[in-house]
Amino acid sequence: MKKIIAVILAVIMIMSLATVAFAANSFTDISNSKNKEAIETLYELGVIDGYSKTKFGPKLTLSRAEACAVMVRALYGDKIVYWTNSFTDVPVRAWYAPYVDVAVYYDIMHGHSATTFAPDEDITYDQMATLVLNVLGYNAPQLSGTWPENVKRIANILGLYDNTSRFVLGSDAITREDACQMLYNALDCSVVEYVRGRIVETDQTLYEVMGFDYEPEYIYTTGIITDLVDVSDYYHTNTYYYLITLNDYNTYFVNSDTKLDVKDYIEIYTDKKTIYHSDYLWAVSYIVKAIIPVEPTKPDVEGTISYIGENNYVMDDSKEVYTEIEINDTTYFVLNTSFKTIPHIGDTISLKLYKELKDEGKTINLYKAELHLSFTE
Repeated sequence: MKKIIAVILAVIMIMSLATVAFAANSFTDISNSKNKEAIETLYELGVIDGYSKTKFGPKLTLSRAEACAVMVRALYGDKIVYWTNSFTDVPVRAWYAPYVDVAVYYDIMHGHSATTFAPDEDITYDQMATLVLNVLGYNAPQLSGTWPENVKRIANILGLYDNTSRFVLGSDAITREDACQMLYNALDCSVVEYVRGRIVETDQTLYEVMGFDYEPEYIYTTGIITDLVDVSDYYHTNTYYYLITLNDYNTYFVNSDTKLDVKDYIEIYTDKKTIYHSDYLWAVSYIVKAIIPVEPTKPDVEGTISYIGENNYVMDDSKEVYTEIEINDTTYFVLNTSFKTIPHIGDTISLKLYKELKDEGKTINLYKAELHLSFTE
């Protein structure tokens, strides 16, 4: 099964000079935005603001100062270091000064020179993708190839451009709605690190690095086991692990407290996060055992057929047809359709009571043939 990473609709982001957060979204300028859902979700988390209570400015561009705030709030929240940089164009009391400081300190962004940062300059689409990759740990300057092609290649693989504007150049200034969407798209991406010069995924997504836990997204399926391979010995645990096929169709990797068998009906679920060897690990939540040992029942009649009479008796309104046979000097009426082959004198047969008919105060027993061994060619 293909590994599918669930998209979590959450992000931490700051997009304006405003310092007051509002509990409910009241932006009147995002109703036609393709990124409306993302903007509303982010606002409901209490982590983005507009320019006012009613204005978000989705089509306005994002400045370098605002981009610093976005990235620093995403990774570090308000736990920021003291003002230490020497950019002459970043006033000490500017709202964005601490964010610029942290972004530069952690190599998320850099100034144009040792003394200039250009906080009011617009961020381009290529630059925004670079910042998002830096937040994910890719450290764009270390990527092989030439910028921005190397950044675009990875950004496309990760889906960072999903639901952003299509007919734009990488050198165009990015809009606030697209910048929001791009970071939003990164939330379910794995954070990476460099190990001996190679990029290695960690076991955390950006969403988790930001300090949030996933709400498990459970999915369920049911069916009858049509094939099964027990792989429990590989895991050395007290529970069972199986590769099973349900309904002759899909294969699942399943953990169960109960031993499973072919023909069992089961209900299984997964939280879409627990992965073993690129497969979801499914857990069994309900079982109906299809193979239940049953003590054999003793037949009501057994013996050798000594006489066969008429085979056209209709005994009741059901229009079922019966054959008259004699076993051990006793006559029985046997349902024709229960014979596996045509009965002959000398055959060994077992009968089970099928029906009881009442006729003028008398009881007539009707039977079904069970075991029928014929010795006549």
